[in-house]
This record gives sequence, C-alpha cells and structure tokens, in this order.
Amino acid sequence: HCWKERRKLVLSSIVSLKADIIALQEPSPFQEMYLKRGFLSLGVDYGCEIFPCDPPSSSQLLKNSNKPIIGGQELDGNGFCWRKDKYELLSLDHFHLPSPKYKRTCVVGKFRSIVLAQGLVVV
Repeated sequence: HCWKERRKLVLSSIVSLKADIIALQEPSPFQEMYLKRGFLSLGVDYGCEIFPCDPPSSSQLLKNSNKPIIGGQELDGNGFCWRKDKYELLSLDHFHLPSPKYKRTCVVGKFRSIVLAQGLVVV
C-alpha cells in the first residue's frame, strides 16, 4: 500500500491505458495532487477530480497537520481522471453509502463529449 512505491506506476498506467475516463477509488488529496502534477509534467491533457468521502474530517486533518499525511480512512475519496481533449467535466456529486465505521460515498461525474456534444453520466 506504499504510495511512494506505487505512484509512478499508477501515473504511467493511467496514461498508457489511454482510457477516456477512469474511476478512482479511495485516493487521498495528496494522491490527487501528485496525479495532476504528473499529467502536467508528462505533457498529457488529463483532468483529475476527487470528492472526499468525509469532507469535514478530511479538511480538518489537512488544516491541523504539521507533518504531511499520506493517507488514511479520513482522507479517502473517490473521483475520476479523464482525457480533457475528449470530455469536459460538468459536475461532480456524491451520495453516501451505509458503513458502520467510516463514511463511504459513491461519486457521480457528469461529463460532456467534446466531439459528439453529448452528455455522459459515470457512477
């Protein structure tokens, strides 16, 4: 589970798959930031947006931390990476899933195809 060891592989896998849209399960804000910077450094036009499962806990942890937090249940989120040359993200929403201990969500992305000018909803 060591992000430091997996991050380059995750980034290169997303780019090499050339998928139009990829769903991401349980990335942290730090992982989202790494992917965004990585896409820029590779010169690929990918978007990346994550919605935290527990926004108040995530925000509080990030604000009050003196040392970098890599991950943890409170920082989990869900979201998407997408090819910006093919799709535009119109909105990102979520709904809660039942979970006894941690907050869990399902994220819903609404995209518009740039080429076909049609809408697409991804859950």
